[in-house]
Amino acid sequence: MTSAIGFKFPFDQSDQWDGFNDSGIEHFSGNPYVHLGREVAQNTLDAKREDAKGPARIMIQLVDVPTNSIPDVKALRSAMKACLLAAKNESEKAQIFFSQCAGDLKQEQGQCFDDF
Repeated sequence: MTSAIGFKFPFDQSDQWDGFNDSGIEHFSGNPYVHLGREVAQNTLDAKREDAKGPARIMIQLVDVPTNSIPDVKALRSAMKACLLAAKNESEKAQIFFSQCAGDLKQEQGQCFDDF
């Protein structure tokens, strides 16, 4: 049995696009590492079993990974280019975001979080 790896971007038939002012995106603006650290810790505390003994523990590591190790990175690059093109009709914030994404995907290595 094989599973397909790829990216799916569903069409918004409700025409309810909030753009880059969506509160879910705004929550992580500014310093994403601070917000991510806070969110991961809160989710861990929320998910801890009541019968667990001892504190919940979190260990997060920022690692460099080869960009070409991203499954179907060619399709992701293509999607980011298409998003950058569409962002011309969006805000400056959207243009900067997708420009940065496209630039990051051109690099040989990038950073990601490895949580365990």
